[in-house]
Amino acid sequence: MTGATLQTFYLMWYAKFTPIKGPFYRQLGIAAFIIAILYYYTTFTSSGEMARNIAGIAASTAGVIFMGSPLAALAHVWRTKNAETLPFTMIFSTFIMATLWLCYGVFTDDLFVQVPNFLGALLALCQLVLFAIYSSKKNYYEFGPLKSKSII
Repeated sequence: MTGATLQTFYLMWYAKFTPIKGPFYRQLGIAAFIIAILYYYTTFTSSGEMARNIAGIAASTAGVIFMGSPLAALAHVWRTKNAETLPFTMIFSTFIMATLWLCYGVFTDDLFVQVPNFLGALLALCQLVLFAIYSSKKNYYEFGPLKSKSII
């Protein structure tokens, strides 16, 4: 429930600042429709184990998509040979988070935790490699003119 609440606040905040609202609301409607179908199927028509498997696969898929989302900028990075459009902090924290959850999944022997977090850590590592290959070309002095006080 906490995750759903936080995700709802995130989507509301994103909707407030997105410049083109049409595609966002269409994708949000499709996602809500899929979630409603999954909820109905897992709650009313399937057995406990089958419902657990369907919910686990849906959550795992959503997690992998979330962790791989910065790869949407991959074509731009290759074309410009510059990784400045990738959010380094988010990618690095995703790598750390996915690695820690992967370790937890190994300790608890839960494939619904292991598989998506292994894939997420792998995707984040690939994105970090892009930073190593196409590091930002900007130097510190390009961010603005140096303001030095003259003594003379």
